[in-house]
Amino acid sequence: MYKLLRGLLKAVYLLPFRFRFVGTENIPEEGGIIFCPNHISNHDPIAITIAQKRPLTFMGKDSLFKIPIIGFVLRKIGAFPVKRGAGDIGAVKKAIEIIQNKHALVMFPEGTRNKTDELLLEFKTGAALVAKKGGGKIIPVAIIGKYRLFSPITVQFGTPVSPEDFGEKPDLHAMMEEVKQQVANMITKGGFVTDK
Repeated sequence: MYKLLRGLLKAVYLLPFRFRFVGTENIPEEGGIIFCPNHISNHDPIAITIAQKRPLTFMGKDSLFKIPIIGFVLRKIGAFPVKRGAGDIGAVKKAIEIIQNKHALVMFPEGTRNKTDELLLEFKTGAALVAKKGGGKIIPVAIIGKYRLFSPITVQFGTPVSPEDFGEKPDLHAMMEEVKQQVANMITKGGFVTDK
């Protein structure tokens, strides 16, 4: 189901948008990883899906799973719901289990789409906690450009950030600050203004 859906998405999205994928060599082929992208549009999950080859699991806001067809498709591709702002322990445990099982997960550290004039919103520490508990790495991701017909969009993958790089008791805030800095640098060097 996932491979079929990814193939269909590539066919649909690579025609109207001028995608460029950068830094895919930074993505480990095996092991638990968490992609942490900035969030500029509802199209972002699709952009990450078609930008690289590893099957992905997404944390999605629980309201999406209540929509009949969308909820069915999300579950079929392995996505799972999270209650935003509610300290959803069950979702966190599920995310840790995914990383422990050496799979790839996508978590948007800003928590919501950035509709402000700020380059990035605050990066929450959830991904760092999951990486620490699950024994995985975080891959910073910058989505640069505008989802407009024939407009250039770059999906760039940064250098993996590992809990081990921050000592025996890694500071979750310091980890996410490193992730945020990488994403900010990639956006700035990309030369585009992000789509609000």
